Amino acid sequence: MTNELSGWIGTVSDIVHQVQSQPMGVLLIPVIVILTCCIIAIPVVPGKMIAPLSILLGAGLNMAFGTVGAPGSIDPNTSLKFILFAHGLIIGAIAAAVHVLAAKVFGKKFPFLVGEGKRPTALGDTEIIDRKK
Repeated sequence: MTNELSGWIGTVSDIVHQVQSQPMGVLLIPVIVILTCCIIAIPVVPGKMIAPLSILLGAGLNMAFGTVGAPGSIDPNTSLKFILFAHGLIIGAIAAAVHVLAAKVFGKKFPFLVGEGKRPTALGDTEIIDRKK
């Protein structure tokens, strides 16, 4: 039992180290997909906003947390924030594509994740009965 537990801990530790060694752009893609799913689950946000939300989230999050890979090769007069913004737009577009692919797989089982169908509410599936009728 102890050997099995230490094996699992070692595996989890290896996964964490691999994730931490990835560039920020790769790490932002699942974060953007998850945030987009959470935002789309809000009833007032239409499902057609998935791609624009992903792209804007990518730009914003990359500007906040990203780094420019090789700043020496960039013209010194260019704003690094603009470079981060442009890279973030590309990262967001990739996240939107991943979201669309995931929606094809999971959309039928969880339609609220793609902004369609019945969305979860605070009351769940409870019907409100109006006794005035």
